[in-house]
Amino acid sequence: MDGKGRETDKSPTAVQLQNVARVSAMALQLQIEKLKGLDNYKAWSMTVRAYLESEELWTVVENGPENNEESLLKDKRAKFLILCLIETKLCQFMVSIRTARDLWNYLRTQHSLR
Repeated sequence: MDGKGRETDKSPTAVQLQNVARVSAMALQLQIEKLKGLDNYKAWSMTVRAYLESEELWTVVENGPENNEESLLKDKRAKFLILCLIETKLCQFMVSIRTARDLWNYLRTQHSLR
């Protein structure tokens, strides 16, 4: 409650969540090696998946976003984090990828052992 007896909304805004994602991604780059290709895909994917699970983002990567604001925000955050952990040269073919799920599936198809 504020000083006038009104309840205040303590839930984070979309901007606050995006700022947290940016800070998390920046700190994460120091701890998770960026995806370079086939050579480090397996270790990279296991580490990134564990991180996304710890941030409660893996479900949206695994299943795709639902049609609600929270799920769509989680999808954007997950996609941003994944993209921050990929070598820039690998991103050139990802222009049309819209969701974190599509991005993850594309990376798995391109870089895992077939």
